[in-house]
Amino acid sequence: MSYLLISDVHFHNWTSFSTTNADGINSRLQITIDEIKRAADAHVKKGGAKKLVIAGDVFHKRGSVQTSVLNPVIDLFQYFAVKNWKVSILSGNHDLESKDSSRIGSSVTALESCGAEVYSETFIDDEEMLVFVPWFADVKALKGELESWSISHKQNYDLILHAPIDDVIYGLPEHGLTASYLADLGFKRVFSGHYHHHKEFDSGVYSIGATAHQTFSDISSKAGSLSVFDDKIVWNASHAPKFIDINADNFDEAELLVDGNYVRCRINASSDSEVSELRAQFVSWGAKGIIINQVKDSAITERDGSIVSSDIATLEQSITNFIKLKSYGKGVSKLCFEILNEVEEVA
Repeated sequence: MSYLLISDVHFHNWTSFSTTNADGINSRLQITIDEIKRAADAHVKKGGAKKLVIAGDVFHKRGSVQTSVLNPVIDLFQYFAVKNWKVSILSGNHDLESKDSSRIGSSVTALESCGAEVYSETFIDDEEMLVFVPWFADVKALKGELESWSISHKQNYDLILHAPIDDVIYGLPEHGLTASYLADLGFKRVFSGHYHHHKEFDSGVYSIGATAHQTFSDISSKAGSLSVFDDKIVWNASHAPKFIDINADNFDEAELLVDGNYVRCRINASSDSEVSELRAQFVSWGAKGIIINQVKDSAITERDGSIVSSDIATLEQSITNFIKLKSYGKGVSKLCFEILNEVEEVA
């Protein structure tokens, strides 16, 4: 067994930090396409087998895909077809027109024309010893689906699904789908898409993580791919740009952190010239995109003479803390972070 496993690709015409290349393709869309090709070639060198599995959220925008996104993606999968790659794709929630998975309502069905095997309902691949379970809007229904399938020698099969595993990302609500529950199902290993952070649990359960960072909500998350072998799992870090925050605590490392990445920084500046100076510094260090938020002196306590703020929590941290303080229901955090992603993209 040897296959490259990725998830949460989110092909999209991104607006933040993007341009249009000579072929008319969104630059950040092209970066993601190039990263998948690079990871695929690296996997062949490591393992030899030409099999790619995508565990959902191939596209970003629910219910519609722009042709300027679809056509470059089709070209990518035709590239794999020419190279004799076998490609299997799950329908994730972002791929769906409605809340539940169906072949006719999934945007990834279009990739069947490139030879990809698309699973919008549970499918057991006895030849590859893989079980595919697409997105279920209701965790209780998902559990019923997982428990209803009787598979001979289940312990020899890998389960691949698109679902929210509890405790992958701090601050997000629990959904009742725990790593221990998934491990107790009896599969050899369990791999899940949906959350953008890679995490390995002790029980042979893995959150795959996104292929690349997509917004500032992905700061500090581990993005990349998994090379899956019969006896081991190798996590491969993405080579695509990351989203990072620069503050007083990590400013000494800023030159290394910003190189090739998208940067956000809060600065305690008394003049626009200080902001311009810092921006020029980030450019010289190789930042691929820069957002600098100027904070008034009264809003921040300067530490060690630094003009870079560490006293103001990120928006993500502030949202999490507020929700905890108010004891809101479990769905509020998820909704807030989804809205934040959309706001950042529009901005």
